[in-house]
Amino acid sequence: MVQGDADDSKDKNSFANSAIMQYGGPKLDIKNTVTILIPAEFLKIDRLVRECLDFIGEHIEEISRVSVDMSCINTNIIREMAKKVSLDRLDLLKERKDKLVSRLFMKKLELLLEKDKNYLHKCAYCSKLFTKKQRKVLSCRQGTTFVDSNGQMRAKHVMDRNWDLKKFVTFVRETYRISWKEIYWKVWSYLHMLKCDRCQEFYPIAEMGNCRYHTSAPKVKMNLMGPFGSAYEYTCCNQQADIY
Repeated sequence: MVQGDADDSKDKNSFANSAIMQYGGPKLDIKNTVTILIPAEFLKIDRLVRECLDFIGEHIEEISRVSVDMSCINTNIIREMAKKVSLDRLDLLKERKDKLVSRLFMKKLELLLEKDKNYLHKCAYCSKLFTKKQRKVLSCRQGTTFVDSNGQMRAKHVMDRNWDLKKFVTFVRETYRISWKEIYWKVWSYLHMLKCDRCQEFYPIAEMGNCRYHTSAPKVKMNLMGPFGSAYEYTCCNQQADIY
C-alpha cells in the first residue's frame, strides 16, 4: 500500500469514528448487532466493531437464538468473539442450528494452541500425548527405564518428530466428524494434570481412571519352569504383571 492510500484509509477511519462519537452511534440490540458488525468490520470502523463485540460477549445466549445469517462473519471476527465469551458460557450455549458454537470452539482451540506451553507431542514409544513441561513428571510405560533422584524406576516419554498436532486434529475432525467442542475439551483434558492418591503418579485428566495401582496382589496365571519364571496377572484388570 502506498503512502497516499494509507493516509486515505486512516482519514476514513478517523472520520467514521468521529461521526459515531458525535451522533452517539447506532443503538445496539439483540437483533441488529450482527447486522451492524459485518459492515462495520468491512469498513474498518474499529470503535463500532469493538462495541458490537462487547455487546455480543454480554448477550451471546440471546443473540445465538436470533434468526440471523452468521455465515458471512469472517474468521477474524469469530476469533475476537471467542475471546469475549468465557468457556463456561460457551459450553452451555445451545443452538437449533450450529451457527456459532462450533466456530467459536474452533477459535478457542486455535487460541489455546498458540501458546507454546500448550503444544502437545506424541510419544514415539507409547503414543501418549504430553507437553514439554509434563514430560518432566509423566512416566512412559514402554520407554527406557532409569533411576530418578528419588530412587524410583522411571521412563520418560520420547517425542515423535514425525507427528504434528494440527494435522492430527484435522484428521480426527474430517475422518470421524467429531465436533469442535469435543475436540477442544479433549485437548484441554490433556493439558491439565492431577496426582493420584494411590500410586502417587501424575496423569492428565484425559487418562483419569487408568491408575497403575492394583487393589490386589497378582496371581499366577501360568507356571513356567524356564529361566523367565511364571506368568502373573492382576485379577482386578487382567493386566499382565512383571515380577522379578
